[in-house]
Amino acid sequence: MEAGEELGLTEQLQFVFKGETSMNAWFILLIACGVGQLLLQIRQAILPNLNIPIHVMCMLAGIIVRFVMDKTGTGSEEMYAHFDSIGDICLAIFVSMAITTMKLWQLIDLALPLITILLLQLVLIFVFVRFLTFPLCGKDYDAAIIAVAHTGFGLGAVPVSMATMSSVCEEYRYSKLAYFVVPLIGGFISNLTNAIAITTFMNIAAGML
Repeated sequence: MEAGEELGLTEQLQFVFKGETSMNAWFILLIACGVGQLLLQIRQAILPNLNIPIHVMCMLAGIIVRFVMDKTGTGSEEMYAHFDSIGDICLAIFVSMAITTMKLWQLIDLALPLITILLLQLVLIFVFVRFLTFPLCGKDYDAAIIAVAHTGFGLGAVPVSMATMSSVCEEYRYSKLAYFVVPLIGGFISNLTNAIAITTFMNIAAGML
């Protein structure tokens, strides 16, 4: 089975929760999460003033695990297909939990400013993606999927970009390049640089008080 191949719900659940390869995929993902927690503890000991979220460290651990799998030849297309299906399920759970726990009624007084900001943000991200992201990424199918993901990222966060990208790929076809670039840049590198930039400017502001 190729990574990204569309499955029905029943087939996908059977694919993800049955078989030795499936159990190995779950086990490897849990190892990555454990290594990420260990890296977080190391970061807190070495750089206590630098705030990096746990999910960024888990993504770094995932990069390390994938590198080791590629070097040792222990990975396979079937294994990576299991990773994709598990990721789709976990992403759906995360988005559902995020939406159901939002207290939108507490933002009723900010409805007009939020709508105004959203409209301006929509125009800005459209112009940016249309005239920068898509051309700079090559003006091909992969560039289009990256642009779609960038739209979700610009209007929300990495989970939104992944969900948007997944829905488009289900309609057309899978893009290995986009699924490599978007989580790496949008999920890992941007969070890392944001943490460094925010911490730096907060320290500068604190020193000015």
